[in-house]
Amino acid sequence: MKRLSFRLGAVAILACFVLPAFAGPTVICNGNKCGGNGPRDYYYDVSMGGGEQFTSFGVGVHDPVLAHHGNQLIPAGWSVAVNVTAGWEQKDAPFHAHGIVSPWTGQCPYTIWWDTSSNPLQSFGFGFNYDAAPHDTGWVCSGVKENWAMPVGTGQGPVHSPVPEPGPLVVLGWGLIASAGTIMKMRR
Repeated sequence: MKRLSFRLGAVAILACFVLPAFAGPTVICNGNKCGGNGPRDYYYDVSMGGGEQFTSFGVGVHDPVLAHHGNQLIPAGWSVAVNVTAGWEQKDAPFHAHGIVSPWTGQCPYTIWWDTSSNPLQSFGFGFNYDAAPHDTGWVCSGVKENWAMPVGTGQGPVHSPVPEPGPLVVLGWGLIASAGTIMKMRR
């Protein structure tokens, strides 16, 4: 019995030293719109464990216009774009407070995506301003995705991003249709 206890203790001590070296990314949601005190409406503290570095970070969004995601925090040597969500399932759900496990209920159509080929980081605070209510969404950091079985906003689980009001989107859509009709009439 002593031998088993010694071995279990040795494994536990070894795990304390070895496991942090294999730790993946953590993404903590700390935006003003979802109860945090970050410097932006939507703010994400991203860090890679075990001394590793990351070269990309993305968060699910519903608005495809990058200019609507204002006052962006972008590291030097990185770029930012809004892409159609493709190649990985980007889940989203209604708003849940930090610490609550969120049920999956939908899919974000776009991803706001920061990436680099020349300046990998161990940690950074990404963010942007967007005047809309939050919802739960997924993230991906250098190929590692959130775990929806973990609580919202606490490191491994989903985070928050904005959901634009449907009214302004409908008005924008009708405005674009009207503009296209006017242009077509002018060409005739």
